[in-house]
Amino acid sequence: MVQVRRMRNIRVWFLLVLLVLMAASVHAATVHGTIYDLDLNPVKNTIVEINTMPNQRMVARDGSYTFSVPKGDYRIKATHDQPDGTLLLAAETLNVKNEGDYVLDLFLFPDLEEEDEILQDIDTDIGDEAIEGKKSGASWILSGVIIAIFIIVVIIFFKLLPFMKRWPGKEAKDSEETKEAKAKIGAEKERQEAVVAKGDLGDVVSILKKHGGRMTQRDLRKELPLSEAKVSLLVAELEHQGRIKKIKKGRGNILILQ
Repeated sequence: MVQVRRMRNIRVWFLLVLLVLMAASVHAATVHGTIYDLDLNPVKNTIVEINTMPNQRMVARDGSYTFSVPKGDYRIKATHDQPDGTLLLAAETLNVKNEGDYVLDLFLFPDLEEEDEILQDIDTDIGDEAIEGKKSGASWILSGVIIAIFIIVVIIFFKLLPFMKRWPGKEAKDSEETKEAKAKIGAEKERQEAVVAKGDLGDVVSILKKHGGRMTQRDLRKELPLSEAKVSLLVAELEHQGRIKKIKKGRGNILILQ
């Protein structure tokens, strides 16, 4: 009789564990995406990991990855070693609120920490040499000239200050200058709006479609016979209209057609 009760208890515990596992799987979400390089080409044999409990890690042999995760906040990291020894990195954060599919593409960039340290050392050396150079006689002469000009300007200012206070048209002139400045700002704004209105927004969309809906802003400027400022203006307008998405990566932008 005691053995029968033990068997029943074992079955009950087994069913409870099974129900918990099923509930956890029901509330799980799928996170997947593709890993790209700076030329927007899929990168094969990339190591991808996500900080679930426990950590999940995989090798994206074809450039794509998939994880099954419960609700929560996560950080996905991808690393790829190039044949020349350069390390490419990508890291993104993700908030999973509900079950379903979450598409998160990763863009690999070179690890620039070592290069930044080298550049800082170079800047320090150059700065030390510049400080030594300032001790020459020419710098002392230049400093003396600047001080003399400053003293002359201060003297002239105090000499003219009483006349400036009694100047009846000063406030009116200041008001006119303020209106003129505002008018210039308004004219510049209208000019920019006209540039956007007359700009080749359709050409930008066509170029993005030709490149599969993804390309860098630097490559876009190469295909448009426009200045950098005008291309930035067109990109900002398309982003405002919701027709493209701009992702800031390093020192450039990646444009994605919506």
